Amino acid sequence: MAWSAGQKITAALLNAMTSAAASPVAVGTIARAKRITDTGALAVETGVLRLDDVPMYAGRYYAVGSPALRVDNTVSTDRGIVRLRCTIDGSTPTTSSTIYKRAETNDSDTHAVWLLYAPSSNLAFSVLLTANRTAGGGTVTVRASDENGLDLVVKDLGLAPADTGTVI
Repeated sequence: MAWSAGQKITAALLNAMTSAAASPVAVGTIARAKRITDTGALAVETGVLRLDDVPMYAGRYYAVGSPALRVDNTVSTDRGIVRLRCTIDGSTPTTSSTIYKRAETNDSDTHAVWLLYAPSSNLAFSVLLTANRTAGGGTVTVRASDENGLDLVVKDLGLAPADTGTVI
């Protein structure tokens, strides 16, 4: 939205600026899920946290993910993995839905997993955070508590910029 010198702010302009579909500025967090309990021991891929039918608009840029994941392994040589499995057709994501992003770990440090997404049409975006062990003989646990909850968020970053990068 272009502004003119001396232009007055009206209700219509404010509505246009704050409309998720039309605003040139970032709206911020538009969806959030929180888990405050550990997952329990996981060996096979299991859903941990899910957000359903988050409205996304063409021409916008979104960040979807979990900013602080703590994945513990029962055996030091085990490898754990977290995935973001997503659907864009209104269906509920499952452990067999498309993987948009993943992060692997073999330690108990805190990790983040994020995907950036710019839809080409308006859609209902659903995301499932999953976790499991990918190597080793033990199990993995995604940790969460009242003080250190596990969050899954969708953030509207504003208008999607053109891809002007160069692949090297």
